[in-house]
Amino acid sequence: MVYVVFVKTKRYPTDLTDSQWFIIQHLIPAAKPGGRPRSLDMRLVVDVILYLTVGGIQWRMPPSSFPPWQSVYTYFRQWRDDGAWRRLHDTIRVRVRQRFRFRLQPVLRPQEQKGLSVLPRRWVVERTFAWLGLSRRLCKDDERLPESSVAFIHIAMIRLMVRRLAPY
Repeated sequence: MVYVVFVKTKRYPTDLTDSQWFIIQHLIPAAKPGGRPRSLDMRLVVDVILYLTVGGIQWRMPPSSFPPWQSVYTYFRQWRDDGAWRRLHDTIRVRVRQRFRFRLQPVLRPQEQKGLSVLPRRWVVERTFAWLGLSRRLCKDDERLPESSVAFIHIAMIRLMVRRLAPY
């Protein structure tokens, strides 16, 4: 039995720092029991997925210093289908809200107001869309399944929140 170990020699701006990886490493789904042991470093898998999300490149085009795209796509697909991206996103969102003391503040339209109006905190939504626009993968609707688009939105927000929790 031969295991191929990938050692990435080049760092990319999308790579997780050690402190960022420390935040999410225990949230990555464990290997399935009874199956073959994992041969890939999960940090490297997450780095490739972040590279794809921010760079907007195709699955078959990551640099050769990354593991084979088929292996990375398999993890992406498994985590998409079992809801791992959503769970990871929701867990980190709770941590960000606790750390920075964010509270939900729903904005309701006054009862006497009719028709379309600009809500007072609309800028929050527009700012979030601008942040998502920094991930080139989300700028075009190239995903075959809507579930993949949702997963990439979760990944982009995970990256944003983890960078807030551990900027360096």
